[in-house]
Amino acid sequence: MTIFEITLFWFHIAPTWYGLMYALGFIAGFFIIRSRRILSDPELESLVMYVFSGVVLGGRLGYVLFYNLAYYLEHPLQILQTWQWGMSFHGGVVCV
Repeated sequence: MTIFEITLFWFHIAPTWYGLMYALGFIAGFFIIRSRRILSDPELESLVMYVFSGVVLGGRLGYVLFYNLAYYLEHPLQILQTWQWGMSFHGGVVCV
């Protein structure tokens, strides 16, 4: 379910509630770790990028394995097309 939809020139933007929660989680985690000075700024930026990549890749892999494995075994290039299907999320599916 999208929050709102905007089209700017040829670019369509339609964020979902799941996407908003992902973004808020990353932003909150970044600021909490930075305020506690657990890591230096370069280490924190690297950590955030690794966590973000892991969430996106892991979510997509979870969707492929648990929701539609037979289809993706027949069409392996479709795994990379995240804009057409979704990502696995505990309790639901996120359409990217």
